[in-house]
Amino acid sequence: MILKAMAKDPKDRYTSSIALAYDLSCYRMHRRTSCDSRMLGSLLWIRRAPLLAAALVALIATLLLLGLSIAGARLLVVLFGVMTLVVMYNLAYRMYGLPSAYLTVLILLILPGAT
Repeated sequence: MILKAMAKDPKDRYTSSIALAYDLSCYRMHRRTSCDSRMLGSLLWIRRAPLLAAALVALIATLLLLGLSIAGARLLVVLFGVMTLVVMYNLAYRMYGLPSAYLTVLILLILPGAT
């Protein structure tokens, strides 16, 4: 604010003393001033409402963990499908001597349903 108030170019300075007083009051209340960047304004918001910011971070972390657990569950379903196919192939090969071409057919039929 001091640099803006003392800028060499008049168009870069405050337009009035009211604008300077408004920025000073915003600074005292931890609000964004006309000199601040958006990032600093966000940090000041966190400082003004720490409980709300903590709740927001907790919500985002919960949603992220939920998304990761759902993705992990889908991966487990696919892995279970692959293991089932391997077991079925081994049984079919041992019992009936079926060639590996049947394994390809089984993969195409069963695995897409698991994803």
